[in-house]
Amino acid sequence: MVQGTISVIIPAFNAKDTLVRCLKAACSQDDSDYEVIVIDDGSTDATAAICGKFDVVYIRNEQQVGPAISRNKGADIARGEFLVFTDADCVPPDHWLSDIRRWLEVAPVVCGTYRAAPWQNALGRFANLDWYLYWFRFIPAETDSFSMGNVAFHRDVYFDRDRLEEHFFHRIAAAEDTVVAMTIAEEHRILSTQQLWVLHMHRERLFDYIRKHITTGYSRTLLSLAFPQRKVFAARDIRLSFVFGQLLSTMLVILTSVFVALGADWTLLAGAAAFFIALQLPSLWFIARRERNPLFWIMSLVLFGVRNLSWTIGLFKALVYALQSPPELDEAERWRAKRDAQSAQTTEPASEKNVTTKEIERANG
Repeated sequence: MVQGTISVIIPAFNAKDTLVRCLKAACSQDDSDYEVIVIDDGSTDATAAICGKFDVVYIRNEQQVGPAISRNKGADIARGEFLVFTDADCVPPDHWLSDIRRWLEVAPVVCGTYRAAPWQNALGRFANLDWYLYWFRFIPAETDSFSMGNVAFHRDVYFDRDRLEEHFFHRIAAAEDTVVAMTIAEEHRILSTQQLWVLHMHRERLFDYIRKHITTGYSRTLLSLAFPQRKVFAARDIRLSFVFGQLLSTMLVILTSVFVALGADWTLLAGAAAFFIALQLPSLWFIARRERNPLFWIMSLVLFGVRNLSWTIGLFKALVYALQSPPELDEAERWRAKRDAQSAQTTEPASEKNVTTKEIERANG
């Protein structure tokens, strides 16, 4: 178990609905040597007042700069030997930091997963299950991707990289954590484990859910265009075959609906709908084992289609944006050129050793 101060860094923007639960949990850890840092990203709600009720280091951005820059501001003033990140809509268990200390003895970077917050409504619980279905279940034990809502670093590892994420997505909370992971994975191994978890409070309103997945489709497409080798051909997080199948099935339903409206045989639509439903059966079975209400299953089937359509909108939004020669693509090109030049100068592998089964068992206690 590693020894030394842990700095817990939490960016927050208009987070009054979730921040109380988050800070109660973060400030009640069974660890004895840690600090909590909140970076208020120009909030206009009660975020500042809530932070004043807890023993935290509080930083306020006078204007919104986004989670990427906010996290780095927190890291810059942190005094800990270890940097741990979570989000204002996450609730860690009281043993979270103790678990992190064990895992950081095994690897220089360790990331975990999300669990559903049991008090959330049906949409919030579905969103957590769905996130596992299209992302968390595909992340290998040694990965190049993580969510900044549940990740920990040895301090020197976090700073041993380019801050490329600050140039992506403007102020949007999108896939900036994927950029962080990609830059770190160039030099350091990242260990992923589902045994390190936090509760995550997902969006509970349909409009927010749709907007979030439009952003997901947009950000993942932009990253794929900017880093095709790392995020498409060698992707180690989202399974592209899963995503493409989902998008194709949804587009078939939409196109056949148009044809039927124009006078085509309705069996065309029935066939497309059957293909869509068949594709969702494994996911529905996963959900049915966790949510026993048949109405929840029906809602899930509908929301799969809503999610896929939102992804598609985000995809086209990114393609249109890319046609304008955005600065993100220029930054990606500069970063690739720099990394290629460095690779040409050295052939030495990353310094961290491979993670063995015995070491993982030791971290699990």
